[in-house]
Amino acid sequence: MSAQRDLAADEMFDSEENLAATGRLGEFLRFAEARILRPYEDADHAALGHQRRYRSVIFVAAVLASATLLATSVNKVFFDQASGAPWGLGIELGLAILSAIAVGIGLRGGWQKKWLLARYQAERYRLAKFELLTNSEYWPDPPRTDWRAETEKTLREIADLEDEALDEQAREERIAEQPSLATCEAVRRDELERLLAYYKRQRLALQIDYFTRASREKRSFWLRSFWTPLVFFTSMVLVSAHLGIDLYGRLHKSVADHEFLSRIFLFGSVLLPVVFSAMRMRHTANEAARNRNRSLARRAGLAEIARRLGGIPADALSAPLDAVEPTSRRGKPVAAGASQAPLDPAFVFAHLSLCEQLLEADQREWLRLMLQAEWYH
Repeated sequence: MSAQRDLAADEMFDSEENLAATGRLGEFLRFAEARILRPYEDADHAALGHQRRYRSVIFVAAVLASATLLATSVNKVFFDQASGAPWGLGIELGLAILSAIAVGIGLRGGWQKKWLLARYQAERYRLAKFELLTNSEYWPDPPRTDWRAETEKTLREIADLEDEALDEQAREERIAEQPSLATCEAVRRDELERLLAYYKRQRLALQIDYFTRASREKRSFWLRSFWTPLVFFTSMVLVSAHLGIDLYGRLHKSVADHEFLSRIFLFGSVLLPVVFSAMRMRHTANEAARNRNRSLARRAGLAEIARRLGGIPADALSAPLDAVEPTSRRGKPVAAGASQAPLDPAFVFAHLSLCEQLLEADQREWLRLMLQAEWYH
């Protein structure tokens, strides 16, 4: 969700062939093109801009804060504050001021919240499009509900969202409603076939591809679990060595001979956690590890839904089948040619609704993770 997808691989962008579709599907897609696409593009563009600024602030703040701590350590460890190195104090003070300015700019700019809000709005517009397509109440002729009014209401709610509402949004969860059997039976079979074919290609296949790519992103070297205990115990060893050398010098009346080596160990004990903290701050602010696990879970869920709906045509997936073909617990492949399930309207709409609930839950889970990933925490 952090990068804009190619137009050809984004389910918000429909081909001329899709837009020219007959029946209710074409009507819905043309409405989405006219009313949902532009707000989505605006929110997506804003999210990318705020994210770039947010990451830049993280990088600058991490570098300046680390440099300030290192300058302080060098002054305290290697220079006699009473007699020399006034330039060292000047560097230390200058870095401290720059670091404070960077943090202040980051807090004042509020780019993390702006990024999260714009990204959440963009993904809600995406969900609004497919809520329009998958709500069984909209498909009979005449529709059981005024789909235009309902969709316009949803779009206004999304546009009116403010960053103060993100916490409330993160605490909510939508439960898919069971479609009415009578309503589903009123949907024409040819309309249902067109919807299902479109949904598999334009929604399920693209989302499975997206989560497959996201789940393959390598975990940052600095987020590996061995680092924290390694840095801690190494720092303790260096401090112990510093104390041991200092004590040895005092006992043998040779403090001056061992002072420089003692200070080297002391400086090393400070240097390790400073560098480690700076590197981790840059990566944990984006919660890369937990977002990767989230992608693996969503990919598995979508794979099972795809299997139940009869699989996805092989040419709808962007990567070779042996590379992206998840299997269900029963061992049946996601991608398949012929439908493996009867075209039961209630069954189809129930699973389309389930898929949309899963994707909305994923968006809220992402929001929960990122709200806890403030870079200055």
